[in-house]
Amino acid sequence: MTPSIIFDFDGTIGETIPLALHALRKAYESMSLKPPSAELLTANFGPCELGLLRRLSPDLGDELYARYIDEYKRSHAEFSPAPFPGIRDLLRDLKSHGIPTAIVTGKSMDSAEISLEFYDLKDSFDIVEAGGLQGSIKPEKIEKILNIWGVQPQNTYYIGDSVMDIDDSRKAGVIPLSAAWSELADIDALARKNPEEIFRSVDGFAFWLHERGFLPRLA
Repeated sequence: MTPSIIFDFDGTIGETIPLALHALRKAYESMSLKPPSAELLTANFGPCELGLLRRLSPDLGDELYARYIDEYKRSHAEFSPAPFPGIRDLLRDLKSHGIPTAIVTGKSMDSAEISLEFYDLKDSFDIVEAGGLQGSIKPEKIEKILNIWGVQPQNTYYIGDSVMDIDDSRKAGVIPLSAAWSELADIDALARKNPEEIFRSVDGFAFWLHERGFLPRLA
């Protein structure tokens, strides 16, 4: 049976967390404000960037977000010049063999679209769903995609780089896979959550897909 695969973005498609942190801090600096530490920003990950900025700076969140998006786009080439090695080939193979693919990310739609365009991956996914203002809404977004596709959760995989991605996958009833090919991935923490598989490279994920028969077996 043909599976369906839903991807996280940050740390799975590309190494965009350093880019986002840089752009968030620069947004504050552009308004002559002391930027939050990287630790404070990451501790508040969950909502999309607009939600995060409204949480940390309620009166200035919208203006900070506009400046963040400008800096995110301006700095993309410096901080994240390409997706992870092998991602383009993998997505091309999945598409050519009729395997539905989507993105469910905690990012805002604005930053997701900037990165997809920059990576030249806009046509690689059937559906892109972005994050929420209050916190993670990945389970709801995954369920939305399952309904659009008309597929069963037990034949759908969600692959992401964080422990929360594993939890969100299980809440939605889909099979969790862990992408541990980012330098920022915490492999031990992922392993403690016991996902279906942990992959240390995109090529390892592709090999698994071939071995499972989801893609034609390698010669």
